[in-house]
Amino acid sequence: MRFACGSKLRLDPEMYFKISALEPTSPALCKMRRLRDLRDTQRIVIELAGESLPARRHRQLHVFHAGDLHQRIFSPRSAVGNGGDTLATCSGSMKTILITGGTRGIGRATALLCAGKGWPVALNYARDAVAAEQAVREVHAAGGNAVACQGDIAVEADVVSVFDAAESRFGRLDGVVINAGIVAPSLPLADMDSARLRRMFEVNVYGAYLCARESARRLSKDRGGSGGAVVLVSSAASRLGSPFEYVDYAGSKAALDALTIGLAKELGQQGVRVNAVRPGLIETDIHASGGQPDRAKRLGATTPMGRAGRPEEVAAAIVWLLSDDASYTTGAILDVSGGR
Repeated sequence: MRFACGSKLRLDPEMYFKISALEPTSPALCKMRRLRDLRDTQRIVIELAGESLPARRHRQLHVFHAGDLHQRIFSPRSAVGNGGDTLATCSGSMKTILITGGTRGIGRATALLCAGKGWPVALNYARDAVAAEQAVREVHAAGGNAVACQGDIAVEADVVSVFDAAESRFGRLDGVVINAGIVAPSLPLADMDSARLRRMFEVNVYGAYLCARESARRLSKDRGGSGGAVVLVSSAASRLGSPFEYVDYAGSKAALDALTIGLAKELGQQGVRVNAVRPGLIETDIHASGGQPDRAKRLGATTPMGRAGRPEEVAAAIVWLLSDDASYTTGAILDVSGGR
């Protein structure tokens, strides 16, 4: 791959950069360095202080300004007629995002959309290391940068460790997607045992609140942060109640709706926006974990749109809420439920 630096690309002495590679690079090359020279030659080489790195093996050049880390992201794009690739600007400013439950379903779809925007992502997972490794590979294949961070969000020490790992890898966080959650087999409330109820609320409520608290501590300007965005993944169950199936799950998601509204008011003047999405019947494996693998397809046909939703459709709403396009949106709860 050859990068051709167009005449309109101006890099001043205060710009910094990092490379987002298809394969992991050395830790030194993942850190921000002063950009000394970018030459348009037969074999492009980006010169660093004391070392050089061929750009042809990488998918993206991330350029930062010393006074504003949210700068431009450049990616190779084929140029007609010149036999090479042009250094083209990707859309939007760069953000680093932590996604809990980020290796499956809606979390994974969100990670891939972030990768398409050039946003590095930290993907939290609880136990399935194989799925986490696969998700990281998919993000890399999409041209992005990802790291997997293991941790049970219902354990305070794990939550702190996950946030620490994300910041250690990417320098800082600009957004957090609180997505991790569980469901259990369909039962009326009278038949649910205490162990089920305890675990449901430990993960879906206590865990989400721990993640929200850690987000507030790290993003708030009065605590040394630079602001950012938090998106909680609630559920249409919070307003439907899920009778005879998951009233415990529905109640846990209703807690996230309340958290969204209250925390948005607490953090509004700290540069942190807090919003939620409420997915409806989405084709993910969470239904199988609840004993009804065909539930989304079966009930999706009864929605006004006549079908179940796709994880990518929820992810698009999440990424919009994370983006600067939603700069005046906070305390909102966005239904992505096909009209259900």
